[in-house]
Amino acid sequence: FSSYDVKCSDKGASLVWSTETEVNSSHFEIQKSINGNEWTGIAKISSSGNSSSHKNYQYLDLEGGKAFYRIRQVDIDGHDVYTAAKTTACNSRAVTVTVYPTPAKNKVTVALNANHNFKTDLQILDASGRIIYKQSAVINKGVNNIQMDVRTLAAGEYILVSTDPSIIINKKIIISR
Repeated sequence: FSSYDVKCSDKGASLVWSTETEVNSSHFEIQKSINGNEWTGIAKISSSGNSSSHKNYQYLDLEGGKAFYRIRQVDIDGHDVYTAAKTTACNSRAVTVTVYPTPAKNKVTVALNANHNFKTDLQILDASGRIIYKQSAVINKGVNNIQMDVRTLAAGEYILVSTDPSIIINKKIIISR
């Protein structure tokens, strides 16, 4: 890493970093922590692999909030290196979303914490972007737990989105059988 920074933007926490060289690099894992001790991977960013030139990378955490961030760079052979942890106190988005369990078998719970009431359709998309499941939801201000029956979905990875353009939801769902 030749540079690494975390700043607040009007959309959440913005992470930017760069490398001068990369040798057998596989990917970067963005990690987030609320307390600075327990870390969760929130995104995986592909690296250049092998490069002897300056490369810039960025990631936007739409949920923001007060948090610690660090980046784990993983080589093809599994060797890894971490950046130092940096903290922010960015404004949280209007809606935060957690999906569990991961992986799921029969049901998925979508936990939404909203600062206003709204109606939306929650959609599950397959790898080609086709809508394969849709469920209408009335979201109230505060914490909402919505259960989705995924028994009919094949094992694999899917994406959960919302039809409300003001609410950005882009969460991975993993189904195992």
